[in-house]
Amino acid sequence: MAAIVKKALMSGQGLAVGISKARAPIISGLAGGSAEMAVKDPVVATRISKQYWATVLESVKPNPELVAKEYAAAVETLSKPGEMTVAQAGKAAFFALEVYAFYCLGECVGRGSLSGYDVK
Repeated sequence: MAAIVKKALMSGQGLAVGISKARAPIISGLAGGSAEMAVKDPVVATRISKQYWATVLESVKPNPELVAKEYAAAVETLSKPGEMTVAQAGKAAFFALEVYAFYCLGECVGRGSLSGYDVK
């Protein structure tokens, strides 16, 4: 690799050209072996994606100590509203709006329509 970079520098092509020429065989060697590893069946690709996210979510373990610390910090912040910054109030308002939006979305999905329940 050093010889390719040195040759490119001596010919006046510049460092970037030398590095790109030196890396090209490495990258093509890596990419060439992955063509047969690619999943072409959409059903299998969907299943693999679901398995990946299930594994990621399963790896997150509940942490009661962290929940207790967060709750204590929230209670302390809310007990002194005069010391709350505008940024903290904005984040709290945005979070409340987000919770309300997901509640409304869940209601629409549960009803099966955007307005009213199907009363028979």
